[in-house]
Amino acid sequence: MSQDPFHCLICGKSQTAQFMYQFRLHVCDSCAEGVANLWYEAHSGEFLTWPNPQKSAKSPTRKQLSATTMLAVWRRDGFRCVKCDATEDLTVDHIKARANGGADDMQNLQTLCRTCNCRKGKRLEVAA
Repeated sequence: MSQDPFHCLICGKSQTAQFMYQFRLHVCDSCAEGVANLWYEAHSGEFLTWPNPQKSAKSPTRKQLSATTMLAVWRRDGFRCVKCDATEDLTVDHIKARANGGADDMQNLQTLCRTCNCRKGKRLEVAA
């Protein structure tokens, strides 16, 4: 390997080859790192030595129940919580939670007051 200076083919800086890739490719360290990072990112989705951007923790937007569907559930359940018979602060609850694969159809929806809905969480509970 020669100790002769070379000009980087990417940035044009003059540098002495210390490694075989520099001698063969005529690329300086910083440009070689850039090329390696961009190639690795294109093939694996992450940079090799550069800091990787933080992945967004934002959850995907999910479709809200329509007002028509909510009104139909409340009407079917007599505008009362199916667990405690409360008539205020009513919500529409998924019997089998969306997170567990529950659908938005009428058979999987029930009227609960906010207190009962918060107490239930994602558990599968069918009202008595």
